[in-house]
Amino acid sequence: MTSRSIIVALSLFISIPLVMAQNILVSPRYALVIGNGKYDELGMLANPGNDAVDIAATLKQLGFTVELQVDVGLQAMEDAVVGLGERLGAIPGSIGFFYFAGHGVQSNGTNYLIPSDARIPSESFLRTKALAAQTVLDTLQSAKNGLNIVVLDACRDSPYGWSRSASRGLSVVGSQPTGSIIVYATSAGSVAQDGNGRNGVFTQELLKFLGNPGLDVKEVFNRTGASVMTATGGAQVPAIYSQFFDQAFLSTGTVTPAWLAKAAVLPVGSIEVQVPDGTPVKIAGTGGSWSLTGSGFINHVPAGEYSVTTGNGDSFISDLAQLSVFQGTATRYEPYSSGAIRFSISPRGATCILAPGKSFGTDTAVSGIGVGTYKAIFQKAGYRDLEQEITVSLGRIALIQVNMQLLSPGSLVVTPYGRDLFVYANREPVFTTPGPGGKLVFDGIPAGVPLDITLKTDYAANPHTIRGIVVGEAEKKNLDIELYRPWLTEALRNERRAIASSLSARRGKTFAGFMSLATGVLGAAATGLVYYLGTEAGKDYDTALDTASTQFARQQVELYGSLFFVTAGISGAGFATSPFLLMGGPDPRILERSIQDLDEKLGELRK
Repeated sequence: MTSRSIIVALSLFISIPLVMAQNILVSPRYALVIGNGKYDELGMLANPGNDAVDIAATLKQLGFTVELQVDVGLQAMEDAVVGLGERLGAIPGSIGFFYFAGHGVQSNGTNYLIPSDARIPSESFLRTKALAAQTVLDTLQSAKNGLNIVVLDACRDSPYGWSRSASRGLSVVGSQPTGSIIVYATSAGSVAQDGNGRNGVFTQELLKFLGNPGLDVKEVFNRTGASVMTATGGAQVPAIYSQFFDQAFLSTGTVTPAWLAKAAVLPVGSIEVQVPDGTPVKIAGTGGSWSLTGSGFINHVPAGEYSVTTGNGDSFISDLAQLSVFQGTATRYEPYSSGAIRFSISPRGATCILAPGKSFGTDTAVSGIGVGTYKAIFQKAGYRDLEQEITVSLGRIALIQVNMQLLSPGSLVVTPYGRDLFVYANREPVFTTPGPGGKLVFDGIPAGVPLDITLKTDYAANPHTIRGIVVGEAEKKNLDIELYRPWLTEALRNERRAIASSLSARRGKTFAGFMSLATGVLGAAATGLVYYLGTEAGKDYDTALDTASTQFARQQVELYGSLFFVTAGISGAGFATSPFLLMGGPDPRILERSIQDLDEKLGELRK
């Protein structure tokens, strides 16, 4: 036989009698839970009402038929005790559970549970105006059922100043029925502590173990007592009085004979799921799979590893976790501590300001948002700010739909000071319309958008850019400001220097032209003189009588002939160049008027 076959056989050997025991021995279960916290004459106790509600809910999960009484009077308490006894007496093998939280006092060794409407002027009235705990025990004993559990979380200081016999806690159990377990939140004569939260210390710890599978009921209370001692540093020690000598497992509702006790302690635990209502939860692992919607308590989970998938990514935040389940313990799974927001924003690229210093983009979902209601502000350049209230719930995804409205465009107003100005917003040209007083109005400027405004003129050596200009909705923003005026002043000065340089050059050419003309005139005069002298020298040559005279006259003719060509060339060059120098280039008078105009504009800017 293989090892696998051996394991299967052993499993069947153990499980068959266990199933038989569960099917045969499962008994009806009835519980009466009373929590008195609001007293007409004694004031308010913070925890009993909550304690009763939470104990009742747990017992219902364990299969008990529960009657819950909160803040009730004596008659209601007595009727409920009688009803419990009748239900238990009808089925001999049934299980009974009585729980009381509230004021309890002892008198002459008898414990009394105080109704919410009690008016007890002296100790002698206790027997007629309060419910004796022994009455509850006697009623249960008369039922002759299988097991009765009585839990009294009523061990507080006596609220009555007239109490003589004892002033602290309850007295020890007097006559205890056979087949019963009686549990005091603290030992006889001591006082139990109220909790700082929803439950009292004792009930808070009892709730941790009451539903644990695989724990015998006596082990449930043993562990509760140890946990209470730890929580209070030994100041509170619960008391357990038992007249039950078999085993009972409240998680299955079975009363197990001793021969089956070992088989009943299964290697199982439980999983407690705490999620918002409606949240889908899937648990899967080696021991099986389960599906829940909302919170729940899963019993009889075989020990092992389990994966948990929570949420749907639509209405609920998705979560994936690994849980380890151990024998006899409850593993708590509580995935959510915050909520999330998913946006549907038109246009994209908006920013959501949820709180001071807390903003984020809206193009993706945002998780980790604390539960609460926020006044969110949505912003985007070029659009009107939009305020909307956002409610974030635990574990849920809030879908926020917003349509933002465009801002109306604005305009820029520029004083040109007689110049041709060109304006660009983020390198895109904007169009101008004439404005009053010679101003230029550039329309269609996007509102609320930081812009780089560039200004150009025909004469500016470099354009001028003013960065980060923001125009409000339908606003006319005047650019005739410190950032603009110095640049235009410099541009006009550069233009004046250029015109002045042109005027200076023009004047230099005019002077050179007159000099060339003068040279031509002088050259022409010199040419005429040389011609005359050459003619006279020619006559002397013709009339010379001797060799020496002839030779001298010939030299004179040759000299004046050479000078003639030189002076004629100078004269011709002077006359030829003077028109170009005198007539080329701009009229100096026009340049002078331009300089005067620029000086006037610069004077206006200086003002």
